[in-house]
Amino acid sequence: MDPSQTSPAVSDEPTLDDLARQHPRWEFFTGTNFRPYGRLKLSSPPVVLMGEDTMDLRDQINGYLGRQP
Repeated sequence: MDPSQTSPAVSDEPTLDDLARQHPRWEFFTGTNFRPYGRLKLSSPPVVLMGEDTMDLRDQINGYLGRQP
């Protein structure tokens, strides 16, 4: 049997800890709906983003930051 078929799949999806290291001004948590959330610390008005998964959340944060002056 091919070893690649028996090895567990390796995910390229970042964890919430990975996102926290990449974006130190943000807080991350998993909501009651099991989706990842990110909140910009000390923002007024509050900035909270939700993703389908952590890759989607990372893309949303990068998009948000790209739109800021």
